Amino acid sequence: MENIQFQLPSKKFIIVKKSTTQIESRYYHEANLFDGLESSDPHYEVPSEFELSTVAIRFDENGVIEFYKDTFLHTAYEAVLLENIRKKRNQLLAFCDWTRLDDVMLSPEQKDAWAVYRQQLRDFPSICDIYHPDWPVPPS
Repeated sequence: MENIQFQLPSKKFIIVKKSTTQIESRYYHEANLFDGLESSDPHYEVPSEFELSTVAIRFDENGVIEFYKDTFLHTAYEAVLLENIRKKRNQLLAFCDWTRLDDVMLSPEQKDAWAVYRQQLRDFPSICDIYHPDWPVPPS
């Protein structure tokens, strides 16, 4: 199974609803999609230190936007990421259950390699970077 990495564009933007001053939409792009165009709601580039999914905003007394990390959103988002990692891990373990059968035609070295891989999968959710998981590679 090939591990395909998807590269998101480098810049993050939000659209803020003028009437409510709340985030209406979030998107990744190389540039502001509405730069130089008339738009009813302003678009802001999100500073690189913030995750797009958990950024929140407020406006100071001068109307200047301030970005901050919404702790509740961040915790919920990380829980979803970890749950998705566990689901994929469980699928990968199920795909290689056949390697544990007694009558499978694998050498002792191959069985050991599969056992190591399966242990790596079991340990993976507790040791991986949930934002950029680097999955173990199955034996060939």
